[in-house]
Amino acid sequence: MNEDGEVSESGLSTTSDDDDDEDDYDQNKHHNKQYKIFPGAKLTTTESCMLILGFAIRHKLSKSAMSDLLTLINFHLPPGASIPSSMFLLNKMLGPDYTLAKKIPFCEKCQCIIKNSDNCIKCGQVNVHKAIKDGNYFVSFDIGSVLKSLLEREAISNSIIKTFVKRANNPNASNVISDIVDGADYKKLKLKKYDLTCCLNTDGVSIFNSSGFSVWPLLLSINELDYPLRRKHTILGGLWLGKGKPNFSLFLNPFMKQAAQLSTEGIVWMANNKMMTSKIFFPLFAADSVARCQIQGINQFNGEYSCPWCLPKGQNLKISDSRHKWIFDPTEISVKRDKEIFVKHLLQLRDKLNQGSKIASNFRIKVASPLVNLQNFDIAGGFVFDYMHTVLLGVVRTFAFAWTESKNHSEPFYIGTKAHEINQRIAKCKIPHECRRNMREIKEVTYWKASDWKTWMIIAIPLLRGSGSTPVTQQFQEETTKIDSNCNTTSDSVQGSFS
Repeated sequence: MNEDGEVSESGLSTTSDDDDDEDDYDQNKHHNKQYKIFPGAKLTTTESCMLILGFAIRHKLSKSAMSDLLTLINFHLPPGASIPSSMFLLNKMLGPDYTLAKKIPFCEKCQCIIKNSDNCIKCGQVNVHKAIKDGNYFVSFDIGSVLKSLLEREAISNSIIKTFVKRANNPNASNVISDIVDGADYKKLKLKKYDLTCCLNTDGVSIFNSSGFSVWPLLLSINELDYPLRRKHTILGGLWLGKGKPNFSLFLNPFMKQAAQLSTEGIVWMANNKMMTSKIFFPLFAADSVARCQIQGINQFNGEYSCPWCLPKGQNLKISDSRHKWIFDPTEISVKRDKEIFVKHLLQLRDKLNQGSKIASNFRIKVASPLVNLQNFDIAGGFVFDYMHTVLLGVVRTFAFAWTESKNHSEPFYIGTKAHEINQRIAKCKIPHECRRNMREIKEVTYWKASDWKTWMIIAIPLLRGSGSTPVTQQFQEETTKIDSNCNTTSDSVQGSFS
């Protein structure tokens, strides 16, 4: 922090002129940090605070300006909704280690990181000061420090130790899969006594609908934590701010260096007066289909060999003169992608380019992802299916739109004429406690969020009984049953839930 009290490259000041706000801090007000700030909001309280912190770092806000900004935002929130009103409370929510942010400048033209006080190694025309002044940088956080402070909290350490005991007593059991730590791939990692794993995630958050400016956080969650704690204590590893999507080769560079150190040296932490050394591995990455192909280094999902998990060639389906879709015949026999095959195809691409070939990709692989070198990470199988987009905003929404869109009014499955009756049923329906959001009426179906679609997936079959075509609702029930086999919540829990 400089003498004017501005936010420096090393972080935000936390000195004491608003420390007395602690007495006014209502911990219960912010304990559900993974919930939306208010109904209909785009962001959770934690996400909002992270974006505000990123804004402060980017624009070098003074401490007083930051406190004023927090107060101003609170004035604009609806009754009952709030965010921390001072820097002290913001740091208390996010944790003090988040204030130690490091700016990573890069050359916009050459797309390479500028180190120390040097100029760009390619063009030599851009230095650190110019890159930061022009906004060409992203933010990296010290993952090891954040993890250490988190693990030493009593509730966190108790949950982790419970998993350690379970893992030690039942290394190859069981038939019940209730979480990530019960999976076959997890057990193949052959983790030592105190080793931990994290799931990575990134997605863009648009700040304005009319602007291309967005924020991309790199998030981590500890797989060995109980699910509620895992959701509540998501860790921020990096923050990309700017127009367009990140260059993931740059954005993941600081993370890869930290991951290499965490997987070899680990972190030392204390729990119950006992010192433990945990190596940290990152075997999972969750991202939507658009971000995933960029992170993985392959072309998008609309061409030959574009499946990230296997190698069907696929075919072009002409829908109309102006519309085409690339589809995959389920009867086509294909080889599963794995790390060995992926690296083989990547090396083939390198050799062809070295020989002067002008090809853009090889089996859709176009560039070497930094994650190829991430220990215990499978560059193909390490990317998990995106449940929110493929299921909730995919299959579930497609069915519902087909049932309610007026263009299908002559179809036997159309239920638009029974909207009033269905809305009455929705109003009387007792929503399962796993669903944190009450259902909105059918007329607002185009505005439903993923959480609405999750509730709809669970209650739709009993809700629509007698309202539509039996074969169509039966098909929907078959689809949701397949999904349900991997979830704890079942649609059976709402049978007879109408009063």
